[in-house]
Amino acid sequence: MPHFHRSLLRLTFLVASVFQLTQSCTEHALDTGDPAIIAANHAARRSPQVSQKIALYNVRVFDGERILPPSTVIIDNGVIGINPFGAKFIDGQGNILLPGFIDTHSHPQSVNDLNEQASYGITTTFVQAGGNPAARDSLTNHPGLTDLRFASLPAVATNDSTAVPPFIAQQGGFISSPDQAPGFVSKQAPTSDWIKILAVSPNIPTVVQPVLNALVNSSLFYGKQTICHAPAYESVRQALRAGVSQVHHSPLDKAADDALVQQYLAGQQPNCPTLVGMLAITDKNPNFGLNYTAAAASVTTLYKAGVPILAGTDSTTQVGVPFTVPFGDSIHLELQLLVEAGVSKLDALKAVTSLPARYYGLRDRGRIWPGMRADLVLVGGNPLQNISNTRDLKRVWVAGVEHAVNTTTTLTKEGLQALNTPTQG
Repeated sequence: MPHFHRSLLRLTFLVASVFQLTQSCTEHALDTGDPAIIAANHAARRSPQVSQKIALYNVRVFDGERILPPSTVIIDNGVIGINPFGAKFIDGQGNILLPGFIDTHSHPQSVNDLNEQASYGITTTFVQAGGNPAARDSLTNHPGLTDLRFASLPAVATNDSTAVPPFIAQQGGFISSPDQAPGFVSKQAPTSDWIKILAVSPNIPTVVQPVLNALVNSSLFYGKQTICHAPAYESVRQALRAGVSQVHHSPLDKAADDALVQQYLAGQQPNCPTLVGMLAITDKNPNFGLNYTAAAASVTTLYKAGVPILAGTDSTTQVGVPFTVPFGDSIHLELQLLVEAGVSKLDALKAVTSLPARYYGLRDRGRIWPGMRADLVLVGGNPLQNISNTRDLKRVWVAGVEHAVNTTTTLTKEGLQALNTPTQG
């Protein structure tokens, strides 16, 4: 009996810890719409940048499967062209040309964040909390900077009003009954690229499961994908059972097992584990009972079973969020962590290029091919030999506009830990 009570207390503590993580992760500034940040973003807007016609010769192109022999790639009016006539010729010096990187899970607030992302080769970002229209507008149409796609206001599936930040509740994001789902989705669908769901109370399946089901069904009616924030095993199980399009994060309480694998395979959903975010939250909050080892082991299990893995960072530097993940450089650490978890270097590259484009329906990027957006990253070393070679940045183009690269910092696990020193007291 004493052992039973200890196990029950530990389970209760873990559920409460993941609950706190879920609650705090909803409080990103893009939803609150800080007027000062919005004004600064508009003030930083530049005139449309001219995409110079370039013939980039002597480059070895990553075609999605292998590194090809040296060839020439044409950048013409923001896309990959075929005619070098009138182009400026640039010697790629035998370096490797990759598609621009896609961060599948991030929370940029400012133009400075976009500059950081572009400087590290991120040419597209999927913003996973996008409920404020003014904030979204301030971050779009910045030529030469990272291109964005936006989630809806998060729908928080719970019966506990204290789990829902006031600004979400005020906008209708507190969904405690299936009857609320159609109205929420109908309001969010016109201005969102997908519907974001947070499974907050996994220990109350009688509440959460029917709400998740209703949100997914309503989203399907409006032709929208559903992306579910699920950092606990039971949240993942319920999200998959509801048929969400993607599960984001990785369980911090219990590693994925065969039962969860079979659910993933049956629904054909990818997972975006955000390992760098999971590592940051465990570094920052060592007393929460969170388990990064479970998160990494889940990736190992899912990947070996054939579940597609997407690269995302959960990058945020906002005060009040219970961890810090820098913009830009963190995508390279995410790739390192994926490889350490057993993902092949080839599939790590796919996880940050072609797979996100595929699962988000962006047919104009993720590969280097005529007619595709000229989102390009030139690196010195071969990432198929060492994934850290993605950091060896030489040049970056965003829709054909060159952006200065940042080679001054390298985010390591130790550096991430230093940024997430546990709060005292």
